[in-house]
Amino acid sequence: MIQAMSAEDWKNIVANGNKAGARTCEYMGAMEAFKHLSNHIFDL
Repeated sequence: MIQAMSAEDWKNIVANGNKAGARTCEYMGAMEAFKHLSNHIFDL
């Protein structure tokens, strides 16, 4: 459960998300990546 996650777990999740975003921008470029985004990435 999300409520049971520690601060360290959240730090790892955020760090990995930042790495994934950085790699996407390096590979595709920031503006190109926007074409492939969908609002569905925010669904829970």
